Amino acid sequence: MAALPVPDSFDAAAIADLRAIFSEVEFERLLSVFMAELDVRPRLIADLISRGEVETARAEAHRFKGGAMYFGRLPVIDLAERIEVEPDRALPALASLLVEAARALIPAEYPYHNQDRYR
Repeated sequence: MAALPVPDSFDAAAIADLRAIFSEVEFERLLSVFMAELDVRPRLIADLISRGEVETARAEAHRFKGGAMYFGRLPVIDLAERIEVEPDRALPALASLLVEAARALIPAEYPYHNQDRYR
């Protein structure tokens, strides 16, 4: 299986740091897991908010933010952080922005990229 390319939008210095810390196999696994998280976690957060499970959504946003921080200052980090602290009435709009920001980070050639999921 060919290695997944690192998206251009990821911070080059953060990627270099990760490559210095982890073996190539460990780095590939970390990248693969995070790319899958980019595909799933924002939609889960949005779904939780739409069902009124705000505290669970906030906890998931915190978890997602922590994983994203390994890859540099990505726009999803700021949005996840806002979901953690903003008033409940702001959360549906923030969740939509989070889903869109995550989608934009997943290159079309990735196995996780599926435009139909976001319509």
